[in-house]
Amino acid sequence: MAERLKESSSLNRKGHDPIHPDNVTWDNSNGSRVMMLFFSKTSPITLADKDVEVQIAMGPMEIKKKFALKDMVYQGKLEL
Repeated sequence: MAERLKESSSLNRKGHDPIHPDNVTWDNSNGSRVMMLFFSKTSPITLADKDVEVQIAMGPMEIKKKFALKDMVYQGKLEL
């Protein structure tokens, strides 16, 4: 299942190829199951991209959430 989620999940930016996660894991420590997607820290995402969308497809269900990169700046540097 983790391999399928790695292939069907991505970070999307306009005009660029999707970035797929390097790893997918689950955390059950607080009594609920939380899926975590891990992307490479050497990602080519820059502030010039303006926003990034996380997309996860699981069977017929698709989840999308867009994030403004300007909101992810800390001490003048983009922190993802």
